Amino acid sequence: MAEHTFGVTGVGMYTPVGTRAPATCAAIRAGISRVRPWPHFSFADEPINVGAVAADGRDASWCEKAVPITRRPIYEALWQAGLYSHDWHGRRVGLYFSTPPSQRIGVLPEFYSDFGACLGDLWDELAGNDQIHLVEHAHVGGAVALAAACEALSKGEIDAAVVAGFESALDSPYLDELLAQGRLHTADRSGGIIPGEGAAAFVLETAAGARGRQAAVLARVVAVALEQEAAGWSPSLPSQAGALSRALQTALAVPPGASEYRRLMVDHTGERWRVREWALAEPRALGGLPLGWQLWHPVDCVGDLGAAFVPFAVAWAATEFTRRNAEPGGTIVGAMNDAGERAVLTLMPR
Repeated sequence: MAEHTFGVTGVGMYTPVGTRAPATCAAIRAGISRVRPWPHFSFADEPINVGAVAADGRDASWCEKAVPITRRPIYEALWQAGLYSHDWHGRRVGLYFSTPPSQRIGVLPEFYSDFGACLGDLWDELAGNDQIHLVEHAHVGGAVALAAACEALSKGEIDAAVVAGFESALDSPYLDELLAQGRLHTADRSGGIIPGEGAAAFVLETAAGARGRQAAVLARVVAVALEQEAAGWSPSLPSQAGALSRALQTALAVPPGASEYRRLMVDHTGERWRVREWALAEPRALGGLPLGWQLWHPVDCVGDLGAAFVPFAVAWAATEFTRRNAEPGGTIVGAMNDAGERAVLTLMPR
């Protein structure tokens, strides 16, 4: 990160509250929620509440929905960045795509390969190449993808990158598994996952590359920090927030420092262990933030965005920077997954 400055030049979203990034951000800022009963799955004769983007709210696997839903924010991000037609701009654009683990129900290897083939066809149409990198790290995947994209840009392997992610938990077999594990939000279990669905994408370039083609930079990536909890950790075990605290400390040690960040975006899902871990990390790593800093999370409006969270958060922050809806200062994005991986990235206005 020290050798190059990286900027976001385009963003896209498709969520339960909006089909494009500006509409989604305006709806969340207004507190509009599209979490509502879903007729395809119930517990104790009551439908569970979910956030769904599909017009028909259909019950289908992650792999069936991924490309049809994600193509829209990818189009939007490329269009805003001025990289929509590869025949015209002639630049090498790579795709870094955040997904759930391929062993998850609904994301099984035999279906995952079909998803990869469909994504390849889409990317050949949009970018004219096969530079696709699938990142199976769930909530943390967008940050891992961002780090990989930064490395490829630094080495000159690509001229720009699209970092995208998609999540859909609206699949009855997967919801059955969450229910059996005691992890699903139901009428008698308030501390559980609120299933969500959505996709987001952003275009990443070096600052020099963006200047060279006179593209507007919407947000600047300052730091990306990745950490891992000790072996054997799981959401059911108490956490001391060691990995999350280290990731925060590492990211906030990079200039301009903690005092310049006024917002923290987190990937709350409805489960209590995430809230407890952030509560433990706050006094250790966030003491340098200015008084009155804000905590932002989208779960109440759209449900758990899973593998799409980090691309969503970057697009959200960049949109708020550009429209000057947030107070001056930077944004911290924090994510964690069930495998004990923790990620923190920091963003500043252009």
